[in-house]
Amino acid sequence: MADERQGKSRFELIQGDWVSSPDWLAFPQTIHIRSPEDRGTFCRVRVSLGDILKAAGAHRRQPAYEFWSILNRSAPPVPHQESDPDAGLIGISDAHACFQGIKRPIAADNDGAAVLAYVLKPTFFYVYELRSPIVLTLKEPVPNDLVFMAYVRLDEPSLGSGVRGVLTHWQFVEADPADLRLPVNFRNRYTKRLW
Repeated sequence: MADERQGKSRFELIQGDWVSSPDWLAFPQTIHIRSPEDRGTFCRVRVSLGDILKAAGAHRRQPAYEFWSILNRSAPPVPHQESDPDAGLIGISDAHACFQGIKRPIAADNDGAAVLAYVLKPTFFYVYELRSPIVLTLKEPVPNDLVFMAYVRLDEPSLGSGVRGVLTHWQFVEADPADLRLPVNFRNRYTKRLW
């Protein structure tokens, strides 16, 4: 108590290697996507980690697992039972449609005009499941009535860097009943379809 009264704490912070992030949180800084102007050309975008790390801090691994298994074409770097863990997975570079303008505010963009929405139709994805006292990582089929959306906010690229913007967030959405490869209400949901 005397130490505390004199401004000294009895507790001391000890830094060590054990504090480092687990592998499933070691995301790449950039990822390759199809160019919005030409789907046959590729470019890079930064990966925004704010929401995904916030979810991980709240013990929600699913956004990270979706990044690895749907956007990055690889199993999450955690123990699992799969003999061929990457088989059947896709990545954001496999997007088959791209829309521009999400018709709602996002960050400093008042109407989402600078936001691209990439559409993917994954077959499988990895699921985090807690069955006390164990944690399971399962490879599951994606229901046919869903598509996966990845949102990229365009920004001014640095000269010579080749980076076009930032991958901000992603989610499953209901597929359009008339075309199960596109999101429901896609004609009214976005400003225009790029490809």
